[in-house]
Amino acid sequence: MYLSKIGFFKKKIALEEQQLLNYLNLLTTNLKSNNLKKIQLAYLQQGLSLLTTSAKAVKQRRFSIKLKYTLRKRKAKKRFLLRTNHHVEFGTPAPQASRIPFPSPALAKMEVNKQSTKNRIRPRVHP
Repeated sequence: MYLSKIGFFKKKIALEEQQLLNYLNLLTTNLKSNNLKKIQLAYLQQGLSLLTTSAKAVKQRRFSIKLKYTLRKRKAKKRFLLRTNHHVEFGTPAPQASRIPFPSPALAKMEVNKQSTKNRIRPRVHP
């Protein structure tokens, strides 16, 4: 039974090929007239131009995606470098020479003891 099915499919394929050959022969005989040739050529050229424009669009899209990817990668690298530089700058203590000393030791003591209410300076509300 299996071999008979294979033979059936072979006959079916051969029949389809023969029908295709007949169709192509019919087309070639019909294309002998000049107008049909021109119409067919115009149709084929239009299809070809559509294919090339779609290929160009795909290529352009691929290029723009690659460009966007590289730009995002550069921005991410820049953000990372700025973030690490930012941490380094704030992680180092300020040099002692650049600190401004207090004019009087009493004011320095009051600044240190901010939590105590005894030394806190209260501004006047009314003159």
